[in-house]
Amino acid sequence: MGYEIPAALGMRMADPSREIFSFIGDASFIMYHQDVLTAIQEREKIILLLLDNGGYGSIHSLSMQVGSQGFETKYYYRGDNGRQNLKEPLQVDFPKILEGYGVKTYTVEDADQLRQALRKALASDQITAIYAKVAPVERDDAADAYWEVATPEVAHIESSIKAHQEYERIRDLQRNYL
Repeated sequence: MGYEIPAALGMRMADPSREIFSFIGDASFIMYHQDVLTAIQEREKIILLLLDNGGYGSIHSLSMQVGSQGFETKYYYRGDNGRQNLKEPLQVDFPKILEGYGVKTYTVEDADQLRQALRKALASDQITAIYAKVAPVERDDAADAYWEVATPEVAHIESSIKAHQEYERIRDLQRNYL
């Protein structure tokens, strides 16, 4: 997370004959969009595919897994109680940010628009972006994957206590390879 744009830029500089696509989420873009300026300064063409799900989707799922209840992983204004006000979403205009850098940006809402935007981006000789608003990430444990992230050993929130117990159970099942 946060490496997408500089990695794409590096790949393009290493082999300018290739078309380079950078698939990036909105949260990662917020952290590292200054790298768009570097691509412009270096006159390197990359194509950004920016998906906006309204927050740190994968981090939200991870936060839920480790008992942190998705704390501050979605874009909402702060309420009077000091917590996010889930009735007041914060809207970030990502195409406007990109256009502020001078990047031609196509907003797409369906597969036909995406295909058209991809053709235009491929025909361009400079950095281009394709933006799509997508559904928020819902937690999906169907893959039964495990991402080891330590949990607090001392907690007062029931979900955090249970997450730590599960963390210790799974950690005890891990095999050491070295």
